[in-house]
Formats: sequence, C-alpha cells, structure tokens
Amino acid sequence: MKIRFLHLLFIVICSVSNAFGMQKDTTYKLGDFLIDATDTTKIDFIIKKTPDKKRVSKGDTLYDSEKYLILGDDDKTSILGIFKKYKLKHNFSEFPTAVYKGKLAPPDFRTDSKAKLFRTQIKEQCKEKGVNFAGHYTIVKWGCGSDCQTIAIVDRLYGRIFYSSLNNIDLSYGIECRADSRMLVLNSGLLETHKGYVSCSRVVTVENIEWINAKARRLPE
Repeated sequence: MKIRFLHLLFIVICSVSNAFGMQKDTTYKLGDFLIDATDTTKIDFIIKKTPDKKRVSKGDTLYDSEKYLILGDDDKTSILGIFKKYKLKHNFSEFPTAVYKGKLAPPDFRTDSKAKLFRTQIKEQCKEKGVNFAGHYTIVKWGCGSDCQTIAIVDRLYGRIFYSSLNNIDLSYGIECRADSRMLVLNSGLLETHKGYVSCSRVVTVENIEWINAKARRLPE
C-alpha cells in the first residue's frame, strides 16, 4: 500500500511540474562538446573564422578558445557543465614493467621527513594496497581539503618514500595507475561525468606522467 501511495505521489509531482513548465536538465551535443544545461537554455556554438549565424542566446561567454566560442544564457543555474571530447594521448601498455612478487619493505620515514606528518595514512595504505604502481611501488593518497588530494609514492623494495618531491604535481581530481605500468594519469576524475569528455570548467587538467628513475616526467600532449 505504501509503495502504491509513493508511486501515485510521484505521478502527481510530475504532473504538477509539467503543468507549471518546470525546467528539466538535458545534455546538448555540439561538435566536440557536451553541455549539461536546462532544456530551455539557448546556446550558440560558433566555430571561429567561419560565417557567423544568427544568434539565439543572450551572448554570455560560456567557453572561448582559439577555435571555438560558445555563448549562452549564463544565469548561474541554466549551465551545469561544459565538457570537451578528450582522448588520452598515451596508453598504460606503452610503459610496461614487471610486477615484483617478493617481500614488501615497509615505508622508511627517514627517507622523507615531511612524510612523517602522514605516517598513519602511508603505513595503513601500504599494508592494504600492496604494489599498485610501476612494478614495485605503492601509491597512497589522502584528501587535503575541498577539491584537493595529496599522494606519496613508496618504493616497496627499499621503503623509500617520495612525498616532498611531488609537491609540484597539481592533483585535485583523482589518479589512475596500474601495477604493471610506469604511467600515471593525473586528475582522471575529470573524465568520469561523461565518458570520453573532460570538464572545461576546472583550472586543472588531465595529465599523463611517466615514473622513470624515481622521478615524475610529464608526457607530451
């Protein structure tokens, strides 16, 4: 009886919403872009250096690059997100490495004194995760506030910790790594809302990193 009542209530709410013309969220596909917005939003998708077409929006700039200009009605509620088609330029299989199967060394905090501030996180995650990166390393991560993450990389052969040397890596939206690859994808979470598309509204970007000679090297885009 309760389920039937909830079902009827849902129908009534939908009917009232439609009667009063309440807006619905939808996704517009325009060229290489997806735009999450309300279904009443007016959008102008402009390819620069091509003949201009009649515009239908208010003309608020939603996205501007060397090639594209997207205008719309940006009243802070109508535009929910803009995403551009993105394909990783490198694959994990391009940077293969054998995975170590022997006894794992615990983290040695003498190798990076600043890592001692996060002793518990690093110790516990090393126990839980084992080798998860570049053959014989453990990547551990923890939050450091809103839209912020910090990582440390621990060599499980000798226990050496790499933390202070990674401060120049802008990591806010997750990482993706594999035990059998030296490649690391930074801010991989930006690709999760729409598969194959990256958010344009963030300052940080998706980056490919190669871990080589115990150092992080940014791979060319």
